Amino acid sequence: MDLYAGEVEHDLPIPRNAELVQLISISRKGAELIPVQVRKIYQQQGDPEDETRWGVPTYYSTDGILTTRLSPIPLADEELECRLALKPKQNATTIPYELGVRWRTAIETGAKHFLCMMANTEWYDPNRAAYYRQLFDRELARAKVAQMQGYDSTNLRVKSVRFGA
Repeated sequence: MDLYAGEVEHDLPIPRNAELVQLISISRKGAELIPVQVRKIYQQQGDPEDETRWGVPTYYSTDGILTTRLSPIPLADEELECRLALKPKQNATTIPYELGVRWRTAIETGAKHFLCMMANTEWYDPNRAAYYRQLFDRELARAKVAQMQGYDSTNLRVKSVRFGA
């Protein structure tokens, strides 16, 4: 996220084909900023015109879906690192390359499972669906192990969304 001196609100860096699920953290030079409630950030920021209250950001709060406020208000231009949980937009036709490469097998087997479970289609096959479900569950277990070993710290629970209905 790019910061500019004296700027009160900052836009989160969301790709056009994605939606924000959760702002996980904001870091400055490796140190995480502290999340606070919206009303507290307004109190901490005070008068944005008072440059004596500007400084190195330590706290943040999201007061909108895509905007963030920092306290103190940034004294200088700099770049912060944001960790975000994103999901593809409902009308997205692609997914991010990194996501596709890392979780290709899980995505493929999960999609095949759902396709094979579609009744009244020529590809309906409950036995094959069960096979693909086992493969998907195995990939999900691998992801959970990776998370426990510290390779990934994001929550793996997602809302199931049916398609083709």
